[in-house]
Amino acid sequence: MINELMQNPKARDIYINIPAETPPLILADNYISAKLDDDPDKCLAIEAHLRQAAQLNFQKPDVLEALKLMEKYKAMRKPGKGGSADLKMLARNIEENYTLGWFKTLDDNRIEFPIDGLKIRCANRPGAVALVAAKYRRGYRR
Repeated sequence: MINELMQNPKARDIYINIPAETPPLILADNYISAKLDDDPDKCLAIEAHLRQAAQLNFQKPDVLEALKLMEKYKAMRKPGKGGSADLKMLARNIEENYTLGWFKTLDDNRIEFPIDGLKIRCANRPGAVALVAAKYRRGYRR
């Protein structure tokens, strides 16, 4: 992985510019955001950083959780964009409401978006919100 990272100049630059004090769960969220944005160079850089953090801090639960999430996101296929217009509108509303801070924080540190009578809940992290929006944008299988 390190050889692949060093041979890719864009991924190498991204890797070098990742601050060492960045929380691992934020990096896992950045990984899913990069995957949804179809940026393999950023995915490679974040993956290398998280794996090295796990080698150095294998006893910290937040690092292990971030590594587990990144592995889950890596194995996941990128969701499509074939949802109906109303589901795509829900996805846009979720992203806009999160950006504007129009959500309700629940007791278990999750957030809830009340949109058109629906209560859409997810973890209070940017990557989780991006993943929920992507799932709505993809639509449901028939």
